[in-house]
Amino acid sequence: MFITPNTTNNVQPPTKRNLIFRYILKEKETSHRDIAFDLDTSMPTVFTYIRELFEMGLIKKEGHFKSTGGRKAGILRPNAEAKVAVGVDITARHVSLVRVNLLGEGRSFERNALTYEDTEAYYSALRELVETYLTAQDISSDQLVGVGISVPGIINAAGTTITYSHALKVKNIPTARFLNAVPCPSIIINDANAACLAELGSEDSDSIIVYLSLSNSVGGAISMNNQLYYGDNQRSGEFGHITLVPDGVRCYCGQKGCVDSYCSALVLTAHSNGSLSDFFAQVEAGDANAKSVLDRYLDYLAITVKNIRMVFDASIIIGGYVGGHLIPYLDDLGKRVNAIDTFCDSKDIIRACSTRNEASATGVAMHQISKFIESV
Repeated sequence: MFITPNTTNNVQPPTKRNLIFRYILKEKETSHRDIAFDLDTSMPTVFTYIRELFEMGLIKKEGHFKSTGGRKAGILRPNAEAKVAVGVDITARHVSLVRVNLLGEGRSFERNALTYEDTEAYYSALRELVETYLTAQDISSDQLVGVGISVPGIINAAGTTITYSHALKVKNIPTARFLNAVPCPSIIINDANAACLAELGSEDSDSIIVYLSLSNSVGGAISMNNQLYYGDNQRSGEFGHITLVPDGVRCYCGQKGCVDSYCSALVLTAHSNGSLSDFFAQVEAGDANAKSVLDRYLDYLAITVKNIRMVFDASIIIGGYVGGHLIPYLDDLGKRVNAIDTFCDSKDIIRACSTRNEASATGVAMHQISKFIESV
């Protein structure tokens, strides 16, 4: 569940109490006996740590399991709302917020129009949005473990600078301008990495997972052993700038033929007054032009998926604004990939994202929840 603790680089492995807490979160309902058996732990030890978790308010006892011949075992459950985090996703024109609890459940999605500009007025408005949301959600300071902020840009390894953001049209600005606008402990990460974290929350895998984000720009993220891979310069997953068509359409980055120029959401919304929902409605209604545009889009996307697959030999999750809309077309996409990929059957390696509402806000909040869980 969430990001597994990093047990390398002198980081200590989880304590017994932490393992018991994680077990309860994973099972959602269990008993003292099941914990002792599955974690190979003595009953006195289990009772000691369960008592501590009760005192911390992190678990609760609700009812009993059916009797199997002896005394009925009490049902232990996570107190999911005991701790929450808030995710804030920054885009060029909006700020989205979501509340995430200990089970990684995202609730109370909210999107507000707020055009980004690097001014005190903007950061003041951002702070007001977050404060208003916390008040409306009745989240106490004891309940809140932190706020996470996702931005569409490259952030340096120290997390101190947004080195480049095409979407926000800024270079080398301090992340502190965002972090100081939030009235509580916060972190800031790239939006595609954040969306990938949302997917990791529903995964329990040590394999490599590749997240392809198809939004107004194309990006992505890579997870290895439930840990994000950032690359030497924090630029891993920049799938949008792989050359797809040599000497093709000029990309905003200055190159020609980038994936971004052929697979971003803007390629589709250019035919529907900026609305993805309207575009796919046109396709479903049988509009010949819209169907032709989607057909060409899927061809280019298939080449992109095939190329990524050749590099990573891993599952590919299709996300971003377009991801949820492509669910009815994944079989078609798989066939197109198979037609150009002689090495594998793509049937089981292309998947739609599981988090389709405000994935970046959800993922960065889940990161804060993960940090809290590691500390228990």
